[in-house]
Amino acid sequence: MSTAEKVVEYLERAERYACTPLGQRDPAEFKALMALKAEIQKEWREHNACTKKAVPAAAASD
Repeated sequence: MSTAEKVVEYLERAERYACTPLGQRDPAEFKALMALKAEIQKEWREHNACTKKAVPAAAASD
């Protein structure tokens, strides 16, 4: 599953979770959502670490 597909899945599941009344929310679903979110963030960081360009020190201090 691509990162984009994971993001769509996360958003759909998060919306369903948010629309569920507080007393009926499944703690396991919350944990699963947080695990999926962490996986997406990890993939995003790994992808951007490879594509990030170095910024010269002079430009970074502006």
